[in-house]
Amino acid sequence: MARHNWEVEFATQYLEPLLEGHSAAIDSLNQQMASDDRMGANPLLPVVFEATTEEAWQREIYLKCFVSIGEPWRFRARITLENVILSVDQSPDKEKLTLLSRVMSQHDNLRWIQLLPQLMELQQEMHRLLGRSIGRSEANTLTIAQYCHERWAKTNRREKERIERMIEVYFEVFNSLRGSMRDCTAFFYPVSRELLDTPLSFKSPLSSLLATSKGHGVCFRALTDFLVATQNGFMDEFAREKNVQVTAVTISNITQKDLICVEPEELLAIVVRSCSYSLRSGGETTRSFDLMQIDRHVKERLFAGRSYIDPRSVTSFPFRDDATTVKTLQMLQEKVPQEPISDDLQEELTRRCREQPNDLHTAISALDITIGFLLTIGGTQKLPLLRFMRDVLHLKWNLGAKVNAQVELRHIQSIWLHLTCLRAREQTLRRIEPFDTLPDRFREPIGDDMQQTLQTCAKTVPVGPLLKLITDFVVFQLSSIDDSAEQETDYSTYPLKYSLEQHADDRKLYDAMSALESFGDAFELLRVKHIIAVWKTFIATERR
Repeated sequence: MARHNWEVEFATQYLEPLLEGHSAAIDSLNQQMASDDRMGANPLLPVVFEATTEEAWQREIYLKCFVSIGEPWRFRARITLENVILSVDQSPDKEKLTLLSRVMSQHDNLRWIQLLPQLMELQQEMHRLLGRSIGRSEANTLTIAQYCHERWAKTNRREKERIERMIEVYFEVFNSLRGSMRDCTAFFYPVSRELLDTPLSFKSPLSSLLATSKGHGVCFRALTDFLVATQNGFMDEFAREKNVQVTAVTISNITQKDLICVEPEELLAIVVRSCSYSLRSGGETTRSFDLMQIDRHVKERLFAGRSYIDPRSVTSFPFRDDATTVKTLQMLQEKVPQEPISDDLQEELTRRCREQPNDLHTAISALDITIGFLLTIGGTQKLPLLRFMRDVLHLKWNLGAKVNAQVELRHIQSIWLHLTCLRAREQTLRRIEPFDTLPDRFREPIGDDMQQTLQTCAKTVPVGPLLKLITDFVVFQLSSIDDSAEQETDYSTYPLKYSLEQHADDRKLYDAMSALESFGDAFELLRVKHIIAVWKTFIATERR
């Protein structure tokens, strides 16, 4: 009681004199602001400051202008897709609205599905530009920016800009979905957390653009797997709810009409059309959604007429290493018996490819295709290679008049090995690891003293035959070794000199055997695991 009396006395003595007249003052200030020419022209202002009389609301100007200005809508709660998710969770028909709930919660993933055709177009361009003409090691070494600069340095700027726009789309989709992809289990090939945590850019390896089952290229496979799984998951649920049959298409043949295409703004427009919304003076905003109508519109707009995508139809990128292997060369020998080309032709090929580096890669790609056809249909030994390529396969082939006139089908293996040697040399000079398919355990470095010894010997011995021998040895003996499989013996620990001598004798590479003997004891301490280090030492010596 005493407390109550004290509060009454305090309010009477101190608060009432302080607040006396404030109500009238506030009302007067509101009236002045409403009548101010600078502010009173806005019909919202009198409403906000409660200075509008009932007669003013009757005036036509208020009725027309009030709905055309944006200010009143700032004072109401926004309609969002999250509101719909909450309403679905609280709805008694929740079990009938599972598809709608998934759409609203995964709309950020759905918006990217419509870009699948552009991603597949990018992959087709990569097949056209690089298929069977680039090795894994080179693709992992070059950045995307370096490749674009080298490929279109001086020509076809418009083509460069077109490809770069396609690459930027790929970057945007992958970088936007990296977080969602971490929890996906639909990948055909495993993708590491490290790759998903790293955003893609033009500084990324070129292999990031190439769909492969391992390495950086698995990023592209993982992205397409994720988008396909997202589309197919929604289409499966739609088919079950509607009891309809959904057509299937391959990913290489998809069009926009096959895909779920929606932006968050489109979903919001569907929601707003089915929302009852009111704003009461002095009260809170009230919203109510016709969820069944929204569900019906979403299914008609997003899923009706869309297709199921065959997840097995993504084609892996064909690297140069996959084209011709020791097995195909052995089969070629059975189909079309092979013979070596002359030293003069080898020198002509070397001169031509050093003058025209682009011809080297074009020629190897053409030879890979030719070898594949010969394994199937066979051929006559003395049939000119130029005629077979142009008339039968319609391939471009031009390594000079002398080579074109003398080379026949019986020489194709010898030419392929010689060009492979020249390509490995070029890769080494560009600081790209040569012989892409060679397991890493054959790339162990050698000491400085051994390197100096080899360089000293190589100054007096022609290293050309030794480079050909190493190339032949790598192709026929080492490239077929599976580094992931268990081996009974570790071939990498074998003496290098003995291994090369045996191979040179088997392959009748007598000039290489003579050069090898000139090195004396320099090779005695080397093992097969040092073969690439020896190759690089010879290339460095030859260049000097």
